[in-house]
Parts: sequence; C-alpha cells; structure tokens
Amino acid sequence: AIASRSHHTAPMSATLRDAAIGAFLGSLAVVGAFGLLVLFGLVPEAPWVTMWLHLFGGTGWVLPAVAGGLAFLVLGTLWGLPFAFVNEPSTFKGIVYGIVPTIWAWSGVPLILGTAPMGGLKPLGLAIPIVMNCLIWGSILGWWCHRQIFGGNSGAVYY
Repeated sequence: AIASRSHHTAPMSATLRDAAIGAFLGSLAVVGAFGLLVLFGLVPEAPWVTMWLHLFGGTGWVLPAVAGGLAFLVLGTLWGLPFAFVNEPSTFKGIVYGIVPTIWAWSGVPLILGTAPMGGLKPLGLAIPIVMNCLIWGSILGWWCHRQIFGGNSGAVYY
C-alpha cells in the first residue's frame, strides 16, 4: 500500500528566516524602548552609543547612535537565529530565550566596557536587560515565530 501524501503536517519549529525577522522586529522595539528611556532621562544614553564610543572613540552622538544602532539591529537579529531550533515556539518560550542576551548584557558587555557586572546590582541595572531582552525582544521573537507556524492568533496547526 502506498501512503497518502494528501495529509501534510506543518513543521513545529520556525525557519531561520522566521527567527531572523522576529528577532529584527524585537530589536526594533528595543531600540524604540531605549529611545524612550533616554528621552525621559532614565538612562544617559543607549547601550549601542556607549559601546560605539568605547570601542571606536569619537565625540557627539549622531554617528554612534546611527552606526551603533544599525550594529545593534544586526546583532539582535543574529541572537535570534538559534531560536529557529526551538520546538513549538511561543511568546513564553521567547521570553525565556531572552535570558541568553540578558546574561550577555549582565556579564559580557561589562567585561568589554570595564564596568560592574549585573548592572552593579542596581535595580535599573538588573531590570533593564530583563525588560528589554526577555519581555520586549523575546516576546516579539516568540510571538512572530509562533505566528509563522500556527498562523494568526488561533494556535491552529495547518494540515
């Protein structure tokens, strides 16, 4: 007997393209959120400005904001690629996955900048990476990938 091919089950993990788009959208949202934090004086400058100035020097904020911001978007997109291998992605799984760049923000970035790890254990230094990487970036990444597999908000699997 020949098995019927009319019944197709959709893949249960996102493609690299899905993960890249989701991570890029999440990174755009983080850029906007940091813009608001800077605008309202909660942080002195966006982290990509700080990193750009530390690595390349210079004065002013236009070049560091634009070039550093573009680099941030590229790196944020790359951080999302491994999420393509998460089975049955969801908003919740994206939030949990956001701990990966959060750990980098707490440990790797301070090594480069010569600052205290984990935001110096200050409330904003601890909270901002969680909010930006888990709640904003990760939730958008997870939502986008889930949507690409299951479609819309229905959660239905396409056959």
